[in-house]
Amino acid sequence: MLEHAQFVTDQQQLGIALSNSLNYRYTVHSDANRLYAVHDAEPLSVSLRPYVGIAGMIQSTTGEAVVATALCEAEVPQAGTTVPPLVSNAAIACAAGTEPVGK
Repeated sequence: MLEHAQFVTDQQQLGIALSNSLNYRYTVHSDANRLYAVHDAEPLSVSLRPYVGIAGMIQSTTGEAVVATALCEAEVPQAGTTVPPLVSNAAIACAAGTEPVGK
């Protein structure tokens, strides 16, 4: 059973400070129903690739609510954030134009 049934809507609610780095600006946000949280790493240079992470509640094959995660990076360097991962009731996956980190 999950301790909390929702995710925070911004990084201040986490109670920790996420500092930007020399190369990236970081943000955290959730969907309207707070069923998943997305963490963006937006590059401050067009020569770097953006990253996006997600943690979300999905339904296991036994019907239990479980937390699934994905960490994705854009396939090519670009300005701005990249597309968020795909979320369904049963899975979370990197979207087109991104790939799992470490692939």
